[in-house]
Amino acid sequence: QVMEIDMKGFVDKNNVETSFRHMIKRHDMLRTFFTINIHDNPLQIIKKTVDFTIDYKDLSGKTEEEKELFLKEYRNLNRQKSFDLVKDMLFRIALVRLSHDTYKILWSYHHNLTARWCLGILFKEFVLYYQAGKNGDVPSLLPPSPYKEYILWLRKIKRDSELKFWNEYLKGYSQPVTIPGKIPGVNGDSY
Repeated sequence: QVMEIDMKGFVDKNNVETSFRHMIKRHDMLRTFFTINIHDNPLQIIKKTVDFTIDYKDLSGKTEEEKELFLKEYRNLNRQKSFDLVKDMLFRIALVRLSHDTYKILWSYHHNLTARWCLGILFKEFVLYYQAGKNGDVPSLLPPSPYKEYILWLRKIKRDSELKFWNEYLKGYSQPVTIPGKIPGVNGDSY
């Protein structure tokens, strides 16, 4: 998945990179990797520190057609380039300079990294870090809730209450929803 951010005015590559480094330090999920344990089960690992650099491309001397072609090819290659969940960070950042005052950030991320709604929160933090970084400062932010607290909360959710909610919510529906182009499955099930 890719989120694109257009930026106007001079953009400092080092400040962009530093802003993301602050975010990586702040959020466990941005330092998440996976491995397989001895029982062949996936195991999530949160590293204390990670190496991080952004990919920088200066297209300011190119024609509009060359810029569009580059961005199209970059997007396609980026979609094809998978994330190695054991070796790679679960996101990549590219900063593309399109003109003297026009930039684009291409923020590629694996779906295991975060729910899409969280990206807005991360983007706001990026802006805060970037703006503060222009003056050599770091924004004063409330500490994030540790990821492990979220996992513990998920474990506490009572499945019975969830089942009750959905049964109540779906009360009155008498037939399953059909999906066009059903494929016959095993035991008469269809997908």
